[in-house]
Amino acid sequence: MTHKSTISPFFLFLSKVFSSFHIVRMSKTNMKFCNSYFLVDPTKASFLDLLLLLFSSNLTSARFIDSPPDTLKGFRRSFASRWILALAIFLQKVLMLLSKPFAFIGQKLTYWLNLLTANGGFFNLILNLMSGEKI
Repeated sequence: MTHKSTISPFFLFLSKVFSSFHIVRMSKTNMKFCNSYFLVDPTKASFLDLLLLLFSSNLTSARFIDSPPDTLKGFRRSFASRWILALAIFLQKVLMLLSKPFAFIGQKLTYWLNLLTANGGFFNLILNLMSGEKI
């Protein structure tokens, strides 16, 4: 009896959707697809830049924001918009700082759980350690 593997229509849909995305490194000179965009690069922003963003309505001088001046003139000048933008960039910077420690913790946790599973549980792991069997 042969087993026929079928791919669910949902996964086919996801593969079509994700294959249509392209990662493109964009620069100020390469924006030919639209006239209104707002790109933020949290790696270029310092914590001092975030404080200045809160108290200055001049977003065109921010080195971590890439946007045409027409886009920045409108709704981005309000304090609430700048507060949300600064908070989002701050959270991205915090997540970037925590990515390596979280990856290390995840690696160690996965190793420990696999060690327990491979030895038949905690008590069998202790028995294997005491008897000198391969762990």
